[in-house]
Amino acid sequence: MLGFLIYINLFSLFLVGCQSNNAIDDSNKTKIEITNLNIDFAKKQSKTYTMAIQDFMKVLFEKDKSTFDTIYFSSNEYFPVTDFPTIVDSTKIILLPSEEIDKHKVNFKKSTPFINLIFFVENNSAEFIFITFFPEFNHKYDCYLNYNYLADKNEFQLDKSRLEVFFPKTDLEAAHFEVFEGGKYTGIKPIGNKK
Repeated sequence: MLGFLIYINLFSLFLVGCQSNNAIDDSNKTKIEITNLNIDFAKKQSKTYTMAIQDFMKVLFEKDKSTFDTIYFSSNEYFPVTDFPTIVDSTKIILLPSEEIDKHKVNFKKSTPFINLIFFVENNSAEFIFITFFPEFNHKYDCYLNYNYLADKNEFQLDKSRLEVFFPKTDLEAAHFEVFEGGKYTGIKPIGNKK
């Protein structure tokens, strides 16, 4: 009978007519309510990750018609992975723990890049930075996506995008980024000392 009473309490139902010697611990009810709040937050977080990944893919497609079979993301203690999507618009998403990244580096290609994702959320805005590598650990892109929060829709909306395409130092040129904002070329961003 006690097992039945605990089961009822876990689903926040009120049992009328309980005998006083079959008291139920209300801490389970609180745990369920907190868990439900975490599930709601995780769903919103997953939706926001999905939206940012979709926007990243759109920015790269606009630039050079890039499409992706698989995207590898770094998973570590600084990157929360609660309900991270596993597929976005038919692109497979794989989270790699830090200790496994090196084992998979031969898989990092243009259609299957490796990404370090950094993001910031403040008040009514968010920024996602996709630091993209292929082949293997060769730095290719930094994609910055800035969002505004729309309270009436309870969601983020893309405000602006910037793609920085990395060019390493050569005998003729210093290392630099070519910058594209809103899909249009806007100039060169130098890195370090000029030649």
